[in-house]
Amino acid sequence: MPAGTELYHGRGTNETVKGPEWVAFEPEHALNFAWQMDFRPPPSDSEGANGPADWPSKNHDESESEAGSDDRRKHPSTKWHVHAEVYKRLVQSPMMPPGDDSHMQHGGPQYPFAGPGGGGPGGHERKPGYLHTFRARHPLNLLYVDGLSAGKSSKGTMDVQDEILEVYNDDNGDDIMMGEYARAQYFCHGLARDRWDGKIDGFIRMEHGFEIIMCDFQRSFEAVSISKAHEGADARFSDSSGTLESIGFWKEISARYNWIGSQGIGGGRAVIDYERMITAWQYADDNDLLDGEGDDENPLHRVNKLPTSAKEAMFSDIEAMVHSLSMTRTSGINWQAVTDMITTRYSDRLHQLAYGAIYTTKEQFDFEATLLLRPFVNHDARNKTAELERCSTHFFPSAPYPPSVAAEAISKISKRVCKTFQDALEVSSSSPSAFETVRGMYQDLVEQLEWTTWKECRGCAYDEICFTAIWPTGSLEDHLRPSCKNGTAISQSHGYWGGFGGPPGGGKGPGGGKGPGDGKGPGEGRGPRGPGP
Repeated sequence: MPAGTELYHGRGTNETVKGPEWVAFEPEHALNFAWQMDFRPPPSDSEGANGPADWPSKNHDESESEAGSDDRRKHPSTKWHVHAEVYKRLVQSPMMPPGDDSHMQHGGPQYPFAGPGGGGPGGHERKPGYLHTFRARHPLNLLYVDGLSAGKSSKGTMDVQDEILEVYNDDNGDDIMMGEYARAQYFCHGLARDRWDGKIDGFIRMEHGFEIIMCDFQRSFEAVSISKAHEGADARFSDSSGTLESIGFWKEISARYNWIGSQGIGGGRAVIDYERMITAWQYADDNDLLDGEGDDENPLHRVNKLPTSAKEAMFSDIEAMVHSLSMTRTSGINWQAVTDMITTRYSDRLHQLAYGAIYTTKEQFDFEATLLLRPFVNHDARNKTAELERCSTHFFPSAPYPPSVAAEAISKISKRVCKTFQDALEVSSSSPSAFETVRGMYQDLVEQLEWTTWKECRGCAYDEICFTAIWPTGSLEDHLRPSCKNGTAISQSHGYWGGFGGPPGGGKGPGGGKGPGDGKGPGEGRGPRGPGP
């Protein structure tokens, strides 16, 4: 991250932020946590319960007005009692159908869905907090965990963190999904400080927006401003009317869906070193990572399926990569730009060849494939091997470049695309009735590639976004087939990520019973997440 990059943090007070803490790339994201609650939980009626001793939130200020006295904060059952009361309010809100907890969200002192003035437990009112703006003092080294890595779900979104980065964490028990503050402490202290000699300043992840777990605010940031937040409820969940206010948050977030792609996070605020990328696919093949819980249309791949030896090898490679970092090193080849050129050239054509109604004869298939291969053919000396090489490396840099996972992956995909064109022409020339066979070849290729360009919406209205399932909202249909939706439709779309269960400690709440709801869903009965930007 370049020096001077501005980031945002929402919390209940205007006090100095130290860290580890969360920051967001977008102010709208951070504003969701810029509030406080006059919070004095009632005494628990179930002493000795298995609830968490302390469950800090992303907005984990220590003031009496927000968190009660230290004694109350440390009481093992009080916190879960409050979570239970808040949960009941959430599942009864207009935003969530009764009995459906799939919209459970993190933030503040654990009740971000409270309506305007409605407050939390005991009738206490929610009060506006503060938006803190920071600027990076110097270039920062950040470890990016790809995917929806801050989404609290049972679909493997946090596998890389809990199965790889914490593979040597002796305190990494079963009840870890919602232990965000403990996770941040381990990342920043156990890894960044103690194992990696301070070479990593923070960790980038994504939920409904991109966030950074920043380890040391005073070393990394200088304060730019502290602003009092608006009195009203946050724009995400203030109503389900589909108004421009409620859709505004989702517009800002969806604009960053394609961060890794050419659209980018904007302004060069984070630059990926593609030559140092590490992927679980280096340590397993496709079948090794299959979860078995998905289906043919929605297969799930899980890093937790890796054997322990592979997890340790992956962590070892991450450590070696971190220790090799230098603040003076450039980011090298922008392999994403190479990928973008390849997808721009072939994406629309491949999809039309696979499913388009405009192709009705094999001669039309032949013409399109010939057109795409024509720049790489020397008609004076035909050589299929040389033609394939020219086609597959057409967008690669001509200057020598070091070997990397990104370069190898892009090379294999590019060669696969070019060879499909060659093979389709060969099959077509050998059989006058090869139309369906050739069509099937293109369909197989498209299904294997699964390029995100084929899921993009076209022509959404101003009050809509191209909506895909992004934690904690969205349905299976949204995941498989994103579509244009307004705020009303988004507020009613849920179920893909599952629900939240009870607190850590065996999934039991006060009195030894299960937490609110049925105690099932993401986290296998673990409690809601605390920390956030």
